[in-house]
Amino acid sequence: MSEGKLTETKKNIWIIFTEHPLCTIFAVAILVRSMNIFHLSISGGDFVIEDSFFLTFSKEWARAFGLMEGIPAGVAYVERVPGYPLLVALMQGVGLSTPVFIATINSFFDSITCVILGLLGCQLNRRVGLVAGLLSAFWPNLIIHSSLVLNDTLFVLLFAGLLYWAAKFLATPSLKAAIISGILVGLAVCTRPIAQFLVPVLAIALAGISHFHGVSKRRVALLVFVFFLPTVLTLLPVYTHNLLKFGSLSLSAQTGTHLAYWVLPPVKKFETGVSFEETKAKIRKSYKAELKRRGGDESNPFDVNNILTGVALSELRKSSAVAIATAWLKGMVLNIATPAVLIDTRVRSFSDQSFYELEAPNFVRKVLQYLEKSSPLYLFFFFVGAFGSFLSLIFSIYGLFILHSLRPWAAIFATLAVFYFLLINGPVASPKYRLPIEPVIIICASLGLVQTWKKMLLRKNKHE
Repeated sequence: MSEGKLTETKKNIWIIFTEHPLCTIFAVAILVRSMNIFHLSISGGDFVIEDSFFLTFSKEWARAFGLMEGIPAGVAYVERVPGYPLLVALMQGVGLSTPVFIATINSFFDSITCVILGLLGCQLNRRVGLVAGLLSAFWPNLIIHSSLVLNDTLFVLLFAGLLYWAAKFLATPSLKAAIISGILVGLAVCTRPIAQFLVPVLAIALAGISHFHGVSKRRVALLVFVFFLPTVLTLLPVYTHNLLKFGSLSLSAQTGTHLAYWVLPPVKKFETGVSFEETKAKIRKSYKAELKRRGGDESNPFDVNNILTGVALSELRKSSAVAIATAWLKGMVLNIATPAVLIDTRVRSFSDQSFYELEAPNFVRKVLQYLEKSSPLYLFFFFVGAFGSFLSLIFSIYGLFILHSLRPWAAIFATLAVFYFLLINGPVASPKYRLPIEPVIIICASLGLVQTWKKMLLRKNKHE
């Protein structure tokens, strides 16, 4: 092909991208995810690696709300909020309960997320939007988790939408942006309770932004009200159900399990050297003793959750601030740096270890011991993934500095969003827990990539 024809071809491709960017982003994203699901199906990979709960108890939530005939067979379903289980129950009701169909729906949601990130990037400029959309279409952590039966993909979609409308509100406070933000944050909390603390934070930020734009006090009050109203209405059925049936105003009965068996063990490991299993055994013993003291009734999952939470917090309060801070810091670093490819079931099949529960004298030795016992193929994926994580982090940090120079408030909110999820996840580390902050990372990385490309072109033009 001649140089002229090659140049013309490049121009035509660029025209297609720029004239129909959202369609292009969605098409690329859904194609990549479809190929991933197909390969996962024929390679013997698994679509369920953690929460078979969503396949087992989804109908229980539907029955609890009267959306399906019958009554819940047990009470374990309240360990999760109903957002994602109701979606799975709907698919089960229409005969699409096989995990591959649920993964396909997740992939569809994730492709929409890519489009939203493209729109969010366009708030900066069109090129950043296009890069953000296409980059997210190939983003490993999004692709891998979209093929799993987990609620995280739906949550990321809702959170990305929230970021988009929050950005629009940051530019121009409006009733529409406030209402849609309220709906999205309510749905996000119904999908993962981790977002519940965002509600008051966003309300305060909304009021502050409105005041900064010179909005009257009456108008500010109205904006805060229309933000809160859809959020409250979205969460009301869950609170009402839990209050009437279990006498609790909690969203779910999972806090105690999370604190006792995921948060506390790494803190105690650093402080005393006690293994994870020993800490868990001690917690179970303390829980049984407290349960017996209170009458030994486990029929109410929220009472069980309160007891387990109290026992875990009591043990956590005995720990030093240094131990807690160190465990949290390690978790934050691992959540940022752990290669997403390691969560993939095809890659995990090359290693039979659990990094979280691996016993070692110190963190560095733990990493080395983990790598020493891994197969060569696993090591290959580990180092390729680690290199990709490093590059994305570098471009993200660079992009964040650029964002700060362009839109300081947007950079501040982006930074706070990242720290919010890192802090709330604490010492529990996995690429899964990085998912909520991937939209921020992708936007910042896209901005960094575009700026780097501009500098390279400028340097090239100067040399010519």
